Amino acid sequence: MKTKEFYSELVEHYILTNGYEEVASEMYECPGGHIWHYSDIEELVNDMSISELEELEADWILQNN
Repeated sequence: MKTKEFYSELVEHYILTNGYEEVASEMYECPGGHIWHYSDIEELVNDMSISELEELEADWILQNN
């Protein structure tokens, strides 16, 4: 079972690898110019398919080992 901390790490990894830039506390701008709240990005990651999550996790592992 994955922990909340692990999912937080995946969300942070998603933000960094997809070109989001922090514009205010918990607010990020995506490369398309849209402003996202951190909780919306969390929801996006939580709603990923199993294969998308596996790919994100594998990339995170490569970056952190």
